[in-house]
Amino acid sequence: MTAQIANGGYKIYPHIVIDDKVKDQPIDKFTPLYKNSKNIKIVQDAIFGSTNEVMGTSYRSRIDNPEYQFAGKTGTAQVKRITEAEREMDRKLEQIPYKERDHAWFIAFGPYKNPRYAMSVLVEHGGSGSSTAAPIAKKIMKKVIASTLVFGMFLGSPAFAYNKIDWAKMDSNNDGYVSPKEMKDHYKKAGVYK
Repeated sequence: MTAQIANGGYKIYPHIVIDDKVKDQPIDKFTPLYKNSKNIKIVQDAIFGSTNEVMGTSYRSRIDNPEYQFAGKTGTAQVKRITEAEREMDRKLEQIPYKERDHAWFIAFGPYKNPRYAMSVLVEHGGSGSSTAAPIAKKIMKKVIASTLVFGMFLGSPAFAYNKIDWAKMDSNNDGYVSPKEMKDHYKKAGVYK
């Protein structure tokens, strides 16, 4: 569902890629799931606000850099009925027996301006989505987007276009493999990447 919100409200048919052969696409691949396109934009903006506006439930898990900004929404799944007496106790998470703690949820998509990734994080008995699941999603989203940015920057760089990359200089570990981190460090030193 998160990916369908991110793509503007169109059906998605998940599949596992086994080989590189192009499979037939469904006829209704671009069928909208909404009646009014303004509605999906309202939902996207609300999810973005939940993470990126000061009063948002996952504001502490935002990323300020626009290249990494994502939209996300917290959630909490209650695992047992809470009595009136338990409500009045107003216990902290640590005071609640593990098996009675709520499940923490967080859904996200990013980068916000051109979504490529969607995720759902569930932490069983984790408490609230904002304190447990959202920080995990932030770390994952930052890593995934960073690896895409580094690889995209690498493919789009003038050095790649002219095939003048000095791979030996980039392989700082001398292990015959140039990792995304080594690539990023190399371009930082060259002033191409900040």
